[in-house]
Amino acid sequence: MELLGELREREQVKQQGTIPFIAISAHVYNEEVECYLAAGFDGYLPKPLDKDALCQLIQSHLEGKTLLTEAMPCEPEPETAMTEQLLNERIIQDDLAVLGKAKMQQIITLFVDGSDEMLHQLSQAEESGNSTQIKQIAHKLKGSAGSLGLSALHDICMKIEKGTTPLEAYQQRKDALVDVVQQSKLALLAAVS
Repeated sequence: MELLGELREREQVKQQGTIPFIAISAHVYNEEVECYLAAGFDGYLPKPLDKDALCQLIQSHLEGKTLLTEAMPCEPEPETAMTEQLLNERIIQDDLAVLGKAKMQQIITLFVDGSDEMLHQLSQAEESGNSTQIKQIAHKLKGSAGSLGLSALHDICMKIEKGTTPLEAYQQRKDALVDVVQQSKLALLAAVS
C-alpha cells in the first residue's frame, strides 16, 4: 500500500493518466480486501494467483469496464467444512506448458525435500513451544503449496498460520498435515511423470 501511494504521487507530478493497480495477496479476509480497495487499488486477486482471473481483470481494464468486486473471496469456511481438493491440475499443466517437464520435476524435487525439512522444523518448534516459528514455517509451506496448486495443503497451513495460537492450531492438525504433505508429494510426482 505504501508503494501504491508513492506511484500515485508520481502520476500526479507527471500529470499522467491513472494506471490501474491490482493487489495480489494471501490475505483474503473481507476487511483486508476492503482495505486494499480503500487504499486505491483498482482490484484484488487472492493467492495462489489464478492466471485466468488475472487475464480477465486486465482485459476488463483494457476494455474500460468497471471492475467487478462481487467475486471477492468470502469469509473462511468453518473448521468442519471439507478441505479443498488435493491438487489443482490446471496450475500444474499451465506451469508445465511454460517451464517444461524437466524444470517442473526439479521444482517438485525441491518441494519434496523442502516440505520434509519444514515438517521437521515444525516438530522442533513444537518441542520448544515456539508459536511464532510455527506461524512462520506454516506461512512458508503455505506459499509453496499455493504456487504448486496444492489446495488442501495450502488450506491446512493457512489454518495453522491464522490460528489464535499457531502452536495449538498446529498440534490439532499435525497428523492431518503430515498426511496431506505426503499425499501432495505423491500427487505432484504423478502429475509430471
